[in-house]
Amino acid sequence: MEITSMTISYCKGKAKSIRNREQDIIRELDQLDAIICNNFSSPNIEAVLLEYANLKTSSNQFTKKMENTLCFEQNVVGWKTENAPQNISST
Repeated sequence: MEITSMTISYCKGKAKSIRNREQDIIRELDQLDAIICNNFSSPNIEAVLLEYANLKTSSNQFTKKMENTLCFEQNVVGWKTENAPQNISST
């Protein structure tokens, strides 16, 4: 039981850090989007556009990981419900 509780605790912490990182990336994307919209003719716009593209790629990677995780969880839940023992009535 100790190993199970440690594993669950670790997974929850890792999931929380991933969510926090994803929220940070989204916040940075919003800030860069505002900079791009307001200063498009700025001489350093290329650097901002490059940073925006890199963050957008990171954001897409998080989305793909979450989709894969959700698919895996659905498969596991589906397996559990399909193979669960049926209620046995005592008649």
